Amino acid sequence: MSAYLVMSAIGQDRPGIVDEVSAFVLAHECNVEDSRMAVLGGDFALIMLISGAEAEVEKLSGNLAELEKKSALTIVSRDAKSPSAPRAVPAVPYALKAVGMDHAGIVHNIAHLLAEMGINVETAETATSHSPQTGTPIFSMSMKLAVPGNLQAKQIREQLAKLGDELNVDITIEPAA
Repeated sequence: MSAYLVMSAIGQDRPGIVDEVSAFVLAHECNVEDSRMAVLGGDFALIMLISGAEAEVEKLSGNLAELEKKSALTIVSRDAKSPSAPRAVPAVPYALKAVGMDHAGIVHNIAHLLAEMGINVETAETATSHSPQTGTPIFSMSMKLAVPGNLQAKQIREQLAKLGDELNVDITIEPAA
């Protein structure tokens, strides 16, 4: 029977971190099912879903202190469900994009509205760049959402448009594949 573990790690960025972590997973006869990795402010951060035979996943989990010491990463893990496990509430996938002049509160305000509507944020990426003409900081965000089947797209778009006007941010939402 397969078992699943979600592991997150953070530490000072340097070459070879992905090699060390993936070698550790492979040495324990496990597989990286899904992962996200990024360098943020000079630190490397990762989150991954690991799968394998129950005994192997337990062994890997029990040996994470070894990886933590060897790699100088701070590691947190917990048991997880299969990615194919049924959802508690049926949902429709949507993609949200937001772009505007950067200022504090954009992520929180959008996330708060989505939470109030019962919409789950499955993935989110944000970035700040500078306008080539003015040098003004420009914020951008992409999200993958799980929208409950009882919500209508028109209602969601209206609420997001109103919030976008308040924040001076363009927010779009479209069905995702």
